[in-house]
Amino acid sequence: MKDPDLPPEYKRILLDKALEERAQLALLPEKRAERQTSDRIERLKFWHNTPLVVTLVGTITIMANGLVGYFQSQQTTFNSIAIKQLESTLGEAQKRSDDERERQLAKLKNDLQEGAAAADATRKATKEERDFAYKVIEKELAKSDDTRARAAVLLFLVRAGVLNSLNRGELERMALADLEGTKSPSEAVIPPTLGRRDFELPHYNLQPPAPSPGQTQSASRLLALAVDEINKNVEETTSADRIADYWRAVNLDPMQMRQAPWSAAFISWLILKVDSPVKITPSAANAQIWNDALSKKLTFLPGEKPVLPGDIAVFLRVRAGSELSDARAGKSGFTPGQSGVIYSVEGSTFTSIEGNSADAVRLVTHGMTEPNLLGFIRLADAAP
Repeated sequence: MKDPDLPPEYKRILLDKALEERAQLALLPEKRAERQTSDRIERLKFWHNTPLVVTLVGTITIMANGLVGYFQSQQTTFNSIAIKQLESTLGEAQKRSDDERERQLAKLKNDLQEGAAAADATRKATKEERDFAYKVIEKELAKSDDTRARAAVLLFLVRAGVLNSLNRGELERMALADLEGTKSPSEAVIPPTLGRRDFELPHYNLQPPAPSPGQTQSASRLLALAVDEINKNVEETTSADRIADYWRAVNLDPMQMRQAPWSAAFISWLILKVDSPVKITPSAANAQIWNDALSKKLTFLPGEKPVLPGDIAVFLRVRAGSELSDARAGKSGFTPGQSGVIYSVEGSTFTSIEGNSADAVRLVTHGMTEPNLLGFIRLADAAP
């Protein structure tokens, strides 16, 4: 390498050769160790492949597999037993739970049935007691129309303990309130209809009849007003304010006339509402209405001419003879009587709308030949 005459190419070749030899020497121990290891492996392979070793290994493998299978079988059996025990335990618990639930449901159903039966029995007993108490109220209060008398009866029933199943305190308060002053039926705290039977109260829904040929317009308007009034189902205990209007039509104090007959006041109120061209003086007496109409030539007797709907029928408590003749001649003063607006005529009978008929505005049927029939009034559209 130090020879200056040697070409560089040769020097490089020589250097590469030297480095390769040195590298081979460095790898020699490793190759030797690798060869030894390979020899050892070959000897082991030879040993393992001998019949004895193969048999031994197979036996060990079989035994190991058997042991694994045994333990797996034992584990499976144990697991199966545990699962069955668990299933049995859960089944028994479920059965006990179902039985307990059924027992509780049966007890609850029985308790509900017993409670419902007891409640029904209590309600029935309470209803019967209240019905009895209410019937007592109806029976006793039906005996009087006077507000104070009814209040006194109610107060007695309350304090006597007959009405304890009802609201005793409220009943006593109502009775005392009605006893404190003289109240009209419409102002009474105790319902004025309490104790009154349904058939005693009017229930009308009349239709106005068709206009009658030959009837005056004033008389037709009178009938229309009377029909409208009867359809209000006016009755003393339920319509005291309306009846008070009738009394005011004849310039009387309703509070002072509570027990007085009001049929003439009813007719007077209707006549004033019609405002006929020929005026009839309002009056609380039917005889006075007749007398005034007679003086104005608005009256006629039965049989003198046809009776039409809208005419006024007047009755007095007189009989045939001179007394009736005097009354028809206008010689009666305050003879008690009755009057009404004729609603329909059928042959020898007619039906009229009358005030103060059984304490109400009602339809009443009469015969043309009744002995106390004074005659008829027909409102005029112009002076005769």
